[in-house]
Amino acid sequence: MVIRRMNNVLVKHNKILFGLFSIIIIVAFVWFFTPGVDGSMFFGGPASDSSIVGRAAGKELTLKEYRKAMQKQAIALALAYNASPAAFMDLSNDQIFARIVLSVAAENYGLTASDKEVVDFIKTLPAFKDAKNNFDNAKYSAYIATNLTPLNLGAKDLEEAVRSMLAADKLGKMMENAIITDDEISLFQDMTMEKTSSRMIIFDAASFKNQVKVSDKELLDYYKANEKTLLTEPKLKGVYIKFPYSVYAAKNPVKDAEAKKYYEANKLDYIKDGKEQPFAKVKAAIVKKLSAEKAEAAAMEDARKFRDKLYNVAGESESGNDQLAAFKKFAKESKYTMVDTSWLKRNSVEVAKTGKEPLLVSALFGTTERYPVAKSVRGYSGAFVACVTDRIAAKTADFKDVKEQIRTILTARKAANLANEAARAYAAKVAASKNPAAEVSNALKGTKGKLSKLPEFCYDTLNEFTKGNDPARFVALNLIPATATGTLSRAADLPAGGKVIIFVDSRKQPTAAEKSKDKAGKAELYGQMKKSAAVNSLQSWIFSNSANLMKQQENAR
Repeated sequence: MVIRRMNNVLVKHNKILFGLFSIIIIVAFVWFFTPGVDGSMFFGGPASDSSIVGRAAGKELTLKEYRKAMQKQAIALALAYNASPAAFMDLSNDQIFARIVLSVAAENYGLTASDKEVVDFIKTLPAFKDAKNNFDNAKYSAYIATNLTPLNLGAKDLEEAVRSMLAADKLGKMMENAIITDDEISLFQDMTMEKTSSRMIIFDAASFKNQVKVSDKELLDYYKANEKTLLTEPKLKGVYIKFPYSVYAAKNPVKDAEAKKYYEANKLDYIKDGKEQPFAKVKAAIVKKLSAEKAEAAAMEDARKFRDKLYNVAGESESGNDQLAAFKKFAKESKYTMVDTSWLKRNSVEVAKTGKEPLLVSALFGTTERYPVAKSVRGYSGAFVACVTDRIAAKTADFKDVKEQIRTILTARKAANLANEAARAYAAKVAASKNPAAEVSNALKGTKGKLSKLPEFCYDTLNEFTKGNDPARFVALNLIPATATGTLSRAADLPAGGKVIIFVDSRKQPTAAEKSKDKAGKAELYGQMKKSAAVNSLQSWIFSNSANLMKQQENAR
């Protein structure tokens, strides 16, 4: 009985308990299995201060230094949320370590922040502003007294945390003075403003399907080789109780006062042509919205109450049949109408006597034989609680049942092979021609390839080129830059089978007038890209010379 009641608690509160157990396990791993790390890391004990726990920007980091750096990061984070650093003290994740690495790197580069910079930054923090948006020294002192003093910290610790944060921020600013030459801008313009004219040749696998023949022997051979993967679809039947939204909407009409209160709180949602719409004009829409929300909430509340009664049975029952019996018993006692479903598949959408309710189907397939009662579901037309009554598990399909499925697979595979062969033969013929540009069209005669002229391609007009989301266009997009003018590209795969080839007819560089007109915009864009690349390069070097040994030890367990 005790075991059953424990099981009942686990079933009912599994998410909360899982989260609690996860925290305990993580703390245990860090505490007991990390060399040099003991309870002092969490509880301030006097051990292992000199243990090496990481490497930051090439510098070894002791546990004492790590604690101090973490303290600074905790204060910096707490300032952003106007909270106590205690909430962030025990964070030992990758994000915190990354911030520590950048702070140490800033120290290595001799970067720091002046007293004036620290003070100016503190004065900008919302936590220390008064109603007129001015710095309020009383709020600053209160924050220190409330959030820092209980942790044996003070104003000096806060200032040092800000100083460390500002120093790390200067790492990125080191690269803001990257020099950009006119030649670099000109080359960038040539690349992004160049206009390419090209043609696209498609050998679509679907065009070759009528040439494919699949023998019975091939079908049977494929079946024998893949028998374990050719399974029937699992099916199930269920019984459900519906809590219709329409019924709850009728029971809980929206009062004028409720609608008015909502309108006053959300006036910005009812602005049209720059003018605020009067309540009378939008009242009907608001009532409809609130009515739907109230009905859904009330229906789900009743559904959850019914479902919660079944949690107790889940812990006490010996089998899924007991839970089904309890479902029917409780439904009868509550005078709820039970409705049987027909056989359902995973991709079923329609449910008997209620219409399209894919979430209900999904919930039923999320159950097990031991726990056949589904979670409460917020459906399209109502809330639901359901229970599986019968199942047919997936099993190896009989050959006769999957014969046509296999035929479709082999037909598509053979058609793709024919398309690929045709593309190879076509490319070879064009490549051997003395006039490839003319042969692009001539060589298609007698094949199933299709030729089309692509719109002019330019990086500045990329959205226009890919307009319509044609998969072949996206393939061509990757082929154009790597294809020399007057030549065919390599043959690339079509998502649905077959090949795409392009022929680049010409490339036109931007004129001097076009470049002059666009220079300022391109200079700004290129400058941002160059600075970003420089910052990323610096950070990559810094992190390549850093390692969180505690994290590595934790992951190795």
